[in-house]
Amino acid sequence: MKKKWIACFAAAVICANSGAIAVSAEEVDKNYNILALGDSITAGVGVNDYSESYVSILSEYLENPIDNRAESGMKSGELLSMVQSDSSVRDSIQNAEVILVSIGANDIMSPILETEIVQETDADGNPTKVFKVLNFNNPEEMLNSLDAKTRVKFQREITKAMPIAVATANENITAIAAEIKSLNSDADLIFQTVYDPLSITNDTTTLSENAISKINIMSSSMVYQYLNGSGENGTLIPIGLNSNIKDNENIQTVDIYENLLCNAWYYTNLKDMDVHPNAIGHMVIAASIVNSGCLPRGNGEAFAKAYENSGAVNTLAEQDAKADALVKSIYPLGDVDGDGYISVDDASGVLTQYANHAAGNGDVLNVLARFACDVDKNGEISVDDASIILEFYAKHAAGLVDSFDEFLSSK
Repeated sequence: MKKKWIACFAAAVICANSGAIAVSAEEVDKNYNILALGDSITAGVGVNDYSESYVSILSEYLENPIDNRAESGMKSGELLSMVQSDSSVRDSIQNAEVILVSIGANDIMSPILETEIVQETDADGNPTKVFKVLNFNNPEEMLNSLDAKTRVKFQREITKAMPIAVATANENITAIAAEIKSLNSDADLIFQTVYDPLSITNDTTTLSENAISKINIMSSSMVYQYLNGSGENGTLIPIGLNSNIKDNENIQTVDIYENLLCNAWYYTNLKDMDVHPNAIGHMVIAASIVNSGCLPRGNGEAFAKAYENSGAVNTLAEQDAKADALVKSIYPLGDVDGDGYISVDDASGVLTQYANHAAGNGDVLNVLARFACDVDKNGEISVDDASIILEFYAKHAAGLVDSFDEFLSSK
């Protein structure tokens, strides 16, 4: 009875002050110029619908169109040619405030996908059985065909091709960044690092132990070097693809490699022999870019929708707590309306959610905003959460406490 009374009282307070309630993020400049360049990841491959792609999520978050010039299959050399000679793209670069780039994955994937190893021949020496990654429908089938002899031959061929592929990609990426900066030195140039599509050590898969072992060996001994290098004294890849991106002074880096590491089975379509990010992977990429600070604050409803529709709401926290926190930080704890401040409006949002839910009317806040409501972290949204927010607001206004985290730790 008491809770119902509190709910009614809260609802009355909210209604009386409805003009002061703000439960959506502040509006961003609708003319914000963002250009996206690169490969199939930025083109939106890997999801069932483009609306699930990271570029679409960012566009909806900003309530602002993004000029997406990415092309599936694009390599670094092709992107370099585009920024050097395509007049339309060059015009877009000059007008952009933020330029998002994903490139390099196809440069190192091509040798892996295109290499062919003859396993058996007929009496005349003609191939009757050839190992090629693209010939298989799933990883288990492919790895079962990769016997010890074939694996040695395959690795030998990749070892020949990859140093040239990585060095060429590094040269092209350096030239791409320099060309873009020469056209527009003021734009924020954001490059994604390339993730490891074979990094599955934290995943639950349908693969056999033997298949998992083979993938882990390939990831740790081969892909790691291609992306991160083997150091100055290394004999194979002195400077990896990601090392080159991170060290470039013209580039701001969003570290997708680290954010998807060890969870490739979960974040990609690897089970279907497709290394592109799935809907959850695209969402985490979008959240990584937002958290880089290169974009203005937007409407968090876009991430809440992606969080629910992708299935992450049911699985991400358990699968990858760090990435889950990354997405939830779109609405930091206590910042219920996602406007970047903790104020009376946030307490009002908590009371609105509590009152409606207690009265059996369902939720009025999105799933991420509801996580932000639970500031006492007891798994429930209540008047106590609103009281904590109001107490912080008063103490912060009086100069007694600097941050909400500091305030919570002192309670």
